[in-house]
Amino acid sequence: MGAEAVMALMEATPETEACVVSLDGNQAVRLPLMECVERTKSVAKAMADKQWEQAVQLRGRSVNTEFSVKKKRKKMFVYVI
Repeated sequence: MGAEAVMALMEATPETEACVVSLDGNQAVRLPLMECVERTKSVAKAMADKQWEQAVQLRGRSVNTEFSVKKKRKKMFVYVI
């Protein structure tokens, strides 16, 4: 991810839109900064409105997977205790 960030800086011009370097699966990707800010605000709004499933979906694939795993583990331990 660091190498992609350096490449983004080297390729940038004054007209280049601000971006965030992130991971999508195992690939480094560049996402528009303002799109990321809007998505973050959407997550906060969904949480404030207690729309938990939507908030998890907005956070992305890895958070959704982790949440599913934790729910399954919780069900397993309820029966063990």
